Parts: sequence; C-alpha cells; structure tokens
Amino acid sequence: MTENLRDTYAAEGLRYMPKLLSMVDQNPVSKTYGCGDRQYWLYKMTDFPSGMYGEFALPLALCFQKAFPGNTFKGQPRIKELSYAVMRYQAASAHKDGSGDDFYPFERAFGSTAFTLYCMAEAVRQLGSAEDDILDFIVRRSRWLMGANEAGRLSNHHALAALGLAVAHDVTGVKELGDASRRFRDRVLDWQTPEGWFPEYGGFDPGYDTFTISFLAHLRQLTGDDSLTRPLQKAVSLAANLVGPDGSYAGEVGNRNSYHFVPHGFEILAREFGEARYVADQALAAMQGGRRNYLEDNRTFCHYQYNFLQSWLDYSERSACPNWSPPEGAVHYPEGGLFKLKTGSNHAVIAIKKGGVIKVSGPDGPLVSDTGMVLVDSKGAASAPSIAGVEKFEFEETGGNYEIQIETGFDKIPNTMLPSSAKFLVFRILNFTVGRWFPNFLRKTIQNLLINRKLPVPARLLRRIAVGTDTVTISDRIVRTKNNFSVSRILASTDLTTTFTASSNSWHASRLFAWTEYSDEVEAFNKEGSVEVSRTWRRDGR
Repeated sequence: MTENLRDTYAAEGLRYMPKLLSMVDQNPVSKTYGCGDRQYWLYKMTDFPSGMYGEFALPLALCFQKAFPGNTFKGQPRIKELSYAVMRYQAASAHKDGSGDDFYPFERAFGSTAFTLYCMAEAVRQLGSAEDDILDFIVRRSRWLMGANEAGRLSNHHALAALGLAVAHDVTGVKELGDASRRFRDRVLDWQTPEGWFPEYGGFDPGYDTFTISFLAHLRQLTGDDSLTRPLQKAVSLAANLVGPDGSYAGEVGNRNSYHFVPHGFEILAREFGEARYVADQALAAMQGGRRNYLEDNRTFCHYQYNFLQSWLDYSERSACPNWSPPEGAVHYPEGGLFKLKTGSNHAVIAIKKGGVIKVSGPDGPLVSDTGMVLVDSKGAASAPSIAGVEKFEFEETGGNYEIQIETGFDKIPNTMLPSSAKFLVFRILNFTVGRWFPNFLRKTIQNLLINRKLPVPARLLRRIAVGTDTVTISDRIVRTKNNFSVSRILASTDLTTTFTASSNSWHASRLFAWTEYSDEVEAFNKEGSVEVSRTWRRDGR
C-alpha cells in the first residue's frame, strides 16, 4: 500500500458533490431555500420534507474550507452560503421543540435529529462562526435530544448523540450540552458487550458498528476522553477479525443486513492500534479497486461523503502505525452469533443465529455468498431460516478443514406489505393523531410489524457447511413437521434480507451470485416430507 491511497478518500467524498448540489434548493427567494429533499421542494411528491437532508451542511462546509486534492469548491462563497442555508431551512422546518422528522410527519426521529445536529454543529466548527439564529437552533435541537429516547436500542444513534452534543457544546459554550454528551457516552459504553460490539435492535450488525466506532473515536479526538480508549480497542479488534482480505465487510451476516463501512474512526485510531490500520488499509484497497459497498440512496449517501472527507483529513501516516495481520483458524462470537474462519487465503464469516448465512472472500473478491434456503408455499408466502436463534450448533476442525452443523426452523419473511392509497391515508391519519402525541408508540408498532414479527412455519433445516483451503460445500436438509405443509418453490438465496432496514440492499460485488432454484425437489418434498440439496464452490471456479 502506498501513501497516495489517502487521496482515494478525497476522490470518493468529492464525487458526491454534484449529486448533493442538485438536491438542494439553491434559489435564495424560494420558501424552501436550503432544503435538500428534492422529492419535496421540486417534484412535489411528498407532503413533508425529510429532516435527514440537514446533513448536507457538513460536506458543504468541509468543501468550502479544506484543500482536498481536486477540490474545485474550496473558497467558493456560494458553497459557504449554501451550508448556512441548509441549517436555516432545518430551523424553519423543525418542530417547535427542535426535533425533526425523517420518514413521516410528527415522527420526531431521534436518528435524523442526532445526525443533523452533529452535522450542523460540526459545520459551524469548521466554518469558524455562525449567526445567532443558527446557534440558537443548535441549542434548541440539542435540548430536545438531551431528553429524548427511541424505541429499540440503536447504539450508533446514541453514540452520535454523544458526539453531536459535544460539538454543540464546543461551538455554543452551553455547559449542559457537554454534561448530556457524557450521559449518552456512558449509556453506549454500558451497552457494549464483552465481545466488543454495540447492539443494534438487540443484535450485532458489523456495518452499523463502524458508525459507532467512528462517532466514539471522533468524540475522543475532540474531548481527549480516555475512558473511550479501551472500548474502542475492543470494537476495532473485533472489526479487524471480520473484514475480508478483499475489503469485504458485514452484509447479510449482520442482524440489520447492512454493508455499511465508514473508515473515519479507523483512521483516527490507526496510529495506536494495528487492527485499526489493517481495517483501514483493507477498506482503502477495496475503494481503489472499486470493490467497496455502494449505498447511493438519497437519504444515506451523505453519511459516507463527509466520513470519507474526514478520513482524508485525519489520515494516519502508515510509517508511524503499528502492523497487524489476521490469525489462522476459527473464532466464535456466541453472543453476536458469528463464527469466523481463516484457512489459507479463504476468509469466511458465518451467521449462526441466522441459520448459517455465510460469506467467503479471498484477496481478489467474494467467493461464496449464501443467505439461506427459501420456501414458498402454495399461497406465495415465503419463509427462511429463523433469525430468532439457532437450536443446535456444532463445529469440528481436522487438518485445517472445518465442518459446521446448524439446526433451526423457518419463519415467514416479514415486511412484505406494500403501500396503497388507502393504507397511506390511514397512516397519515395515525401520524396526525396517535403519532403526533405518542411518536414512540407508533414507531414501536411499525417496528413490530416490519422487524420483530415472528410467524414460524412447519419446517426444519439441518445445514452442514464444510470449509477447506480450496472448496466450500453447503448441504441443506429440509424436513416438514406437519403433513399438510406443502411448497411451490425451493430456492437457495445469495442476498436475501429477512428484516426491514432502511440501509439494507445496497450494492456489493457479492450480490452478483445468482439464486439457485430447485424445481425438481419440490415434488419430492411435498411427497416425502423432506429433501436434501448441496452446493460446492471451488477456488478455481470449476
């Protein structure tokens, strides 16, 4: 790896600028000047502006202020003014208490409010000043966040609240904001598991963990808070064991199915921890080779944009960084539900709690992606191996070859509801009634419908996974537990997401693997009540 790879961060961050600028209303006499929700201000397709677009203030401020290589926006007065315009529109469109909405009116979304607080406060910090109306709004938004909570335990949101409040304290001087930041910090550190990960909806998602690492590392950088050092070291060590030799990371092995990877925290920590340097180096190589994940969603790309730009600013010169390399063998993370194998140049991550979802990669890219068997019944309802927890897990190692056995059930895949005009009308009525006064109750209800609902079907799965230095073989035996259960289709999936997450279904090269349909086995299953199928992948491609 050469030092000029640092500029890859800047190039990746700057390439989003035309998209960002095309999304912002740049007309100073418009009522929506500074709004980044193009669906709202231009297309008139939504009835409220999403608050998440307040993030745009930060990359605008960074591009105005910093001499990134190839940055044609540096010093352009229009860019600086647009950063302030984004902040002012946030103030104008927020609720009186300072909170903002993201996906629907009166949501008072903790996540988007925290993201935009941080981005606005950090934009002011980078620009060096702001007028009183902007500073007053930052304080108002901070005070709402101080007393807020949300349905579900999302560590990345609370780590971001700690960071956003710390930056807000820095730019406004309001002492209570710093005190609140430390309370959120303590909450997140208390949530960290002995294995080193931070929970997201009660489970481990490696992708979202990189956000939490980045936010806490930036908080430590800003405040000098050494209480964060040991927790960050544990989290970084875990991430280093999970990143593949091609830079692949996370995906459907995580409980939220995200492919997220943000490098800023690893760059900050690379001077101290060899594991952080290793992760950052793998990510940089993947970026340069076009192998990183891509989540170009309008609401989400900005998370990546400013993180890449900040990674360039805080790049750790590699000559001053310690080295680290992944050990051979197996590591089991029982609480997180993951099993990691390194045998030769094969790197495998298996999600035990998700019925044996497996990702295998080598230095040149992904080798295997299998996200489980899918059964479709006669009414078209699909089911997949249960996420609720595996009932049996065994593994053994012989001469560098591993065999894993997993037994679990099948659940119907939730989040299959589609919107309609009638449903949308009912939802808006709920937004303006129940949701207006009890936003967390409505949010929790939605989560139970789309995320937490469990509907088991009468079928069992016994999965055997054999991982060697040159081959991977998966054998699946499916057995029905009620005689009247029949199926119309049996498939082996490669990129199935069984839980709703707004940031899932992003692009990654492992999603090129095709699903396999077992049409001939359907009749055998319906007649005999069981069927077994297998697949083998070889390094030489045969």
